[in-house]
Amino acid sequence: MRDPFLGKYLLMFLFSSMNRFKLYQLFLDAVREKGRLTVVEAHELSGVHPNFILQIFADLGTIPGIIYSRKHKCLFTTEGFKKFLEKRAASRQVLDIFSELMKIRKEVRNR
Repeated sequence: MRDPFLGKYLLMFLFSSMNRFKLYQLFLDAVREKGRLTVVEAHELSGVHPNFILQIFADLGTIPGIIYSRKHKCLFTTEGFKKFLEKRAASRQVLDIFSELMKIRKEVRNR
């Protein structure tokens, strides 16, 4: 005897996997267009819960040319990630310069 609820659950599964595929396409198109896609931007695009977005980001991160950064909760293209790292390195250098200036200032005051 067939379970009457089995058809309902199968239909729900197929519907949810179709929606998931649409989200894959939506996020993939957005990240290829911009070079970077954050969870907030993805939420504005889709209205989906952020935890679900992070699951999709992790799945998309396995595609060649797409990088998922768990630390920054962003999806990048390879070029977008290179630009992101360059900006971080430049800002790190500026912060190091300010840090050195503050050390010199303290030394001058203590004399």
